[in-house]
Amino acid sequence: DETRWRSVNVKSGRGMGDRESDNPPSYPYGPTAPSMLSNLQITEIPFQDRGNGEWHLSEIASGTIVFDISGSDGDEIRVDPAEIIEDDGSLRPAHEPQGVTITAAEHRVKFETIDMFGVRVLKVTAPESVTIHGISIRERTYPVTGNGSFKCDDPFYEQLYKAGRRTVTLCSC
Repeated sequence: DETRWRSVNVKSGRGMGDRESDNPPSYPYGPTAPSMLSNLQITEIPFQDRGNGEWHLSEIASGTIVFDISGSDGDEIRVDPAEIIEDDGSLRPAHEPQGVTITAAEHRVKFETIDMFGVRVLKVTAPESVTIHGISIRERTYPVTGNGSFKCDDPFYEQLYKAGRRTVTLCSC
């Protein structure tokens, strides 16, 4: 019986900080607007086992971490990421605690994190019954296009330019 229905409450279509428009923030394009971003590149970069539970990349990467492990049912594997290796070889801890704990099964398993990590080194702590067959990071980026370049007499500034281009690539997703 429609007579028993409550009146409709009209909601605003305004976006955050918008006090003028009654249109949704995506107007006039809608939720399926064409994107200038295309050609997503997925690259799987393997970590190198340096022993003592340390797994290294040649440079900082950003993405989900993929583990290929086997162990005894219930074994816990703790993985702590770091971006910076100190001069003494220790890992600089992140400002916020981060990482992942994996519980092994009786059989070999490939596991991928849901969270993304910006990382160069992983410290893996696991019982001896665990075998790590490999660890990699799965980067998802859009290619940086254009023929911009930078050259000068100071190698520091050339490295700084390369780091900036890499940062743009890592932040493209």
